Amino acid sequence: MIAAGASSVNPLGPLGAAIVAGALAVLVAYGIGAMERRHWGGRPPTAQEYLHGKRKMGRVQFSTAQWSQRVLIYIGVALALGVAIFVYAMTAT
Repeated sequence: MIAAGASSVNPLGPLGAAIVAGALAVLVAYGIGAMERRHWGGRPPTAQEYLHGKRKMGRVQFSTAQWSQRVLIYIGVALALGVAIFVYAMTAT
């Protein structure tokens, strides 16, 4: 009886939701870094500017400010994949 119940559970729905949630978290972090890049004139701050600047930011803001736009491509792919998996799992049940 346990095996029959376990085989009817579709693990793809939670997997798709987790991928979507992770992609959205990275997208928010990229947005935080984009705000910092905008403050520094469209470029990430150098290490010296980060250490000696009057504008204080955390390590996460500094590291996400270093991310390239390639991260947006990866986020878009992961988001589309997560949504596709989630929709497939919801329609399969």
